[in-house]
Amino acid sequence: YLDLSSNKFTGTITFSIAYLDDLEHLDIKGNALTGEVFDSRLLKLQNLEVLSIGGSHAGSIPSEIANLSLLRYFDARNCNLSGTLPREIGKLQLLSQLHLEGNNLTGPLPSELGKLQMMIDLHLDDNMLTSTIPVELRSVSSLVVLSLGNNELSGPIPPEISELHDLVELKLSGNVLEGSVPKEVCALGLKQLQVDSNVQCSCCSQNN
Repeated sequence: YLDLSSNKFTGTITFSIAYLDDLEHLDIKGNALTGEVFDSRLLKLQNLEVLSIGGSHAGSIPSEIANLSLLRYFDARNCNLSGTLPREIGKLQLLSQLHLEGNNLTGPLPSELGKLQMMIDLHLDDNMLTSTIPVELRSVSSLVVLSLGNNELSGPIPPEISELHDLVELKLSGNVLEGSVPKEVCALGLKQLQVDSNVQCSCCSQNN
């Protein structure tokens, strides 16, 4: 367990932590660290269950993220990350919370997100992600929060979202979605359902 969060550290990350082979929890968020965050040495910490790196980093999420197969909580919000969300993210079978909001991620939402069977909170808002909302998300039956707002997602809202019976919050505003909210999704009785005013909706709060 290594918690270095909120200490106003500056400079680059020291990858001597990669020698902590049994490390399960690494939290370095809330600092002013810079440089490439996903160094190959960090990705050798294969016992990591919690990785929280929120801060002023740079770089992209490599396909080797799949090496962290025991990861349950992954927080890299507001890290200036760029590039695409790799398909290999779907190999993190134990992941229950994913926070990647507030970055510069581009490209499509990978259909492999549907393989994250343990996922409860999925936050990908405030990026530049494109494509449609993958229908494969219907398989993530444990999902409680799905936050995809403020991207460049297009197309209709898939009615398959209605198969997520544990879903409480669905945030889709700030995209270029079209059509209407499927009546099956309305029937979920969500606590929070946000879409833009151009999307027809009789059961949600409008968010322009």
